[in-house]
Amino acid sequence: MVGNKSGDVKYVTYMVNVLEHASISKGLQDQTVSLGATVHFTCDVRGNPAPNCTWFHNAQPIHPSARHLTAGNGLKISGVTVEDAGMYQCVADNGIGFMQSTGRLEIENGRLLGHASHKNFYFPGGLLLWSKMKLFLLKENNPSTIQERCSFSMFLASDR
Repeated sequence: MVGNKSGDVKYVTYMVNVLEHASISKGLQDQTVSLGATVHFTCDVRGNPAPNCTWFHNAQPIHPSARHLTAGNGLKISGVTVEDAGMYQCVADNGIGFMQSTGRLEIENGRLLGHASHKNFYFPGGLLLWSKMKLFLLKENNPSTIQERCSFSMFLASDR
């Protein structure tokens, strides 16, 4: 309430908007599924303004398709194939700050197994995601590598 010498009273209303950096309250969980299955990854995010989620597979951005659907803070992969094995990352960014969570998807179908490792490098204003994926074929309890890939992506806080 504000008054002046003439006795006029005016009311002023202020709106306070508290900014909060992006955070993840529940991150991705490692999962093992059979070929052809459907898998769901969920990344519970918070922040003000509300964060956007960007999804990565083996450090490469996921482009939504009929088999790879993103909705809200979730990722659904239908008809899982061997190529789907590896590291999945959700990066939450709201322009105030960002955070990431990682989960591994392993494919198990009899003797075919997938394994992935990752490393994240944080630097002022960004994040470098690095992944290495190996697929093994087990023959007479002897693992042999049938495919190996390395990849990386750079994520800058200013990119949206």
